[in-house]
Amino acid sequence: PIGGFPRLRRLKCAKSSLRSDLVEFITGLPGVAYALSPLLLFDDLPAKDDWQMGLPDTQPDVAFLMVAVAEMLYHQSETSTDCRWLRLMGMIVAGKMTFAPELRHVVDEWLKYPADYDKVQGSVRSSEGSLSHPPGNPPDLTWPKAFWSDCWSKTPCILIPDEETGVFTEAQVTRQQISHVLENLQYHWQQTHSTTQIDPKHDGVFGMAFYCLRTLNEIISIGNSTGILGRLGLRTILETRVNLAYLLKQDDQTLWENWRRHGAGQAKLNVLKFQDTPDLPGYIDFETLEAIASEDLWQELLTVNLGSWNKSDLRRTSETAGVKHIYDQHYPWTSSYAHATWGAIRESCYQTCANPLHRLHRYPNMQALDDCLDDAAELVDQILEQLDHQYPTFEYRVLGTVQ
Repeated sequence: PIGGFPRLRRLKCAKSSLRSDLVEFITGLPGVAYALSPLLLFDDLPAKDDWQMGLPDTQPDVAFLMVAVAEMLYHQSETSTDCRWLRLMGMIVAGKMTFAPELRHVVDEWLKYPADYDKVQGSVRSSEGSLSHPPGNPPDLTWPKAFWSDCWSKTPCILIPDEETGVFTEAQVTRQQISHVLENLQYHWQQTHSTTQIDPKHDGVFGMAFYCLRTLNEIISIGNSTGILGRLGLRTILETRVNLAYLLKQDDQTLWENWRRHGAGQAKLNVLKFQDTPDLPGYIDFETLEAIASEDLWQELLTVNLGSWNKSDLRRTSETAGVKHIYDQHYPWTSSYAHATWGAIRESCYQTCANPLHRLHRYPNMQALDDCLDDAAELVDQILEQLDHQYPTFEYRVLGTVQ
């Protein structure tokens, strides 16, 4: 050694010269320089001075970069694997990656790439991935962060037109049909209502049907069936369908009474919360809540149950009622909408940017959702069928009269 400093300087000069020669070779290939011109968009491009020497002084064609990145976004694509193989070869040639003698066959297979692609693709990807996470050293993300930051600031979003989103079904339900069913259901209620005594089963069966028909009527309003409120309405109808099936299968008068008292108890709970509140919410009718809490039993004697009315959750209730398949169809995703989880927010309020240079990020767009009207109507008809079995004969359905 002649001394560390001069020798280190000569090594750096040799590396710089080799890098310049390599860049000159790459950009000297026909058409390559123009295709690589988008590299000059990046302010922090490594070795940018060398690249500028070989790339044309022209407006970069970003389309080349977009296509290249699009093919690389899926890390197991053939293009991604090719690039990962190239990185491995660079590390091996530079002496920064060594192997035990018994692994020589692995390197030999890599050197023949892309021969036996199916055989070596997995080892190429896994080995290259390990280079980004060296033991004990956090990866240097300065350049990747700068790359994506420049992509975001220097290229536009590509938005998908609204008309390409949302699936609309041909209307099988109309307001006229819903009104027709409601009118006949009210008449049927009168024909089957035989006492002024408290009848929790009769009131409950018909009340659930009235409630779901009203909910369906609101879903059919313009835009609701392809929006967030439509899915909230569908979840409400589903829960009613499951609870009604459970109550009818159990066929227990005490259970019907518990279901009714639980609802009255919720009214009492709100009365207690709001009775000394000066700023009552606008949608709360305090006198109505007091009436509901006291109409079957003096409010002082009414127990407030803070849990579920049947000490179970809706999933177990659906299993007992034999309608778990209906629960599985509609509950999980509509419940996401009820609780405003990220999945529901993502589907209803964001779309994916089609610019691959933006890493498929999301942008706000209140697109129409797939129509849920027919699903809601089918559940309502199932409720009407249950009512028909308990209080025959009621033949009207929102999807068509039973023949």
